[in-house]
Amino acid sequence: ATVGQGAVWLPPSCAPGAAIDLGEFDDWVIEVDNKSITHRPDLWGHYGIAREMAAMFGKPLKPYDATPLDELESGDLPEIPIVIDDPAKSPRYSALRFTGVRPQPAPLWMQVRLAHVGLRPIDVLVDLTNYIMAELGQPMHAFDGSDIDRIEVAVAAPGEKFKTLDGIDRAMPAGALMIQSNRKSVALAGIM
Repeated sequence: ATVGQGAVWLPPSCAPGAAIDLGEFDDWVIEVDNKSITHRPDLWGHYGIAREMAAMFGKPLKPYDATPLDELESGDLPEIPIVIDDPAKSPRYSALRFTGVRPQPAPLWMQVRLAHVGLRPIDVLVDLTNYIMAELGQPMHAFDGSDIDRIEVAVAAPGEKFKTLDGIDRAMPAGALMIQSNRKSVALAGIM
């Protein structure tokens, strides 16, 4: 199925020719010209825009449902070693390891919402991080824990080439912040 310019990946349980609930596609899309708010990172996500609109119109803002930090700092969770080479360039990097998730399509409603904001559905983990990024304006990455056992936040090596998720080999600009594991770049921080 297609949504605007993007494709929607249906779960294997959806037989060819089966009816799809088109209500998932019936939505309002409000486009905000981001060029005028690039100096306002608090407005880069949907919740930030909602907060701004609530303030402008004097309306209450629905609290954002978040897990208390002390629950995420318990000693029961597996630790992920994190090294930040230059705290001035990246003052904080946090990670959470979890298991029991297999590659599969995200729910149709999430794929449709991602397509509405110009993001391409990939799979449930990538789509979930992109959904949260669009909601809160916080770039995130999902990594396969069997490939990543530690994280280093470092500056790209001079002339470093990196293949981004779209399959293109790119020359990293000077000062590009990279997410690495065992000093091998695995992501372009905050971008791809």
